[in-house]
Amino acid sequence: MPPIRTEAIVLRSIPYRETSVLLDLFTQKLGRTRCVLKGVRVSPSRVAPAAFATGAHIDVVLYASRASALALAHAPRVISLCEPGGARLAAWHTLLHLVSTFTPDREPMPELFALLRDAPRALSAGQHPAAILFGIKLRFVRIMGYGVHLVGCTACGTRAGCVFFSGRRGGVLCVSCGRQEKSAVRTSARVVTLMRHFDGLSYDGLARIRHVPPALLREGNLLVNAVLQYHTDVPSQWWVHESNLFPAGGTGSRDAGG
Repeated sequence: MPPIRTEAIVLRSIPYRETSVLLDLFTQKLGRTRCVLKGVRVSPSRVAPAAFATGAHIDVVLYASRASALALAHAPRVISLCEPGGARLAAWHTLLHLVSTFTPDREPMPELFALLRDAPRALSAGQHPAAILFGIKLRFVRIMGYGVHLVGCTACGTRAGCVFFSGRRGGVLCVSCGRQEKSAVRTSARVVTLMRHFDGLSYDGLARIRHVPPALLREGNLLVNAVLQYHTDVPSQWWVHESNLFPAGGTGSRDAGG
């Protein structure tokens, strides 16, 4: 394949051998791509460390081969850096981890790239990183094609009494269908209403959120995680690191960072 110049978000950066790094990128043109960037962990280096830092938005040339899962990265250049602090940083790294865990290799997904590119703006402007992450995660699940269906029972279509939720079905169920679905858990109308509200918010709307009842936000996040979990064979420990953002019985994430 000829070299491809593309924008990318660095999902993960790992030192490799003595002077190189392995990069997990989500690119505008190729989707998620694993590559090696050679000879940059030396002094002096022609490539600034910020150009391969986790979370960086970069422009890069990729030499990808159909015969190898590992591409060669060349001449990365920083477009922008997301440098939040505190809970904002935790929310950003959680989103990067989700994309790295659940997206397929080399499948272009322009809508998901746009989500990653624009998410730092909401995180930087907002006051409730956990709530912003929750809204972004709902978008992520929808882009992946997994749901979340929040209006009407996913089994029979009725709109009344949809207070059960199934990760397998990707949305809410009425009482009758929920009792028959082994994967379903009972939730509450308040949680479903919260999820519907967040599902319709713009990035600016997410950034304006100041407070959400912590218990409702945590339960809504667990339901979204159940949808993701159904579609992967990754052990459920992938969401353990979210506990600081969605604490059990806590007061919720109000730390806006630096």
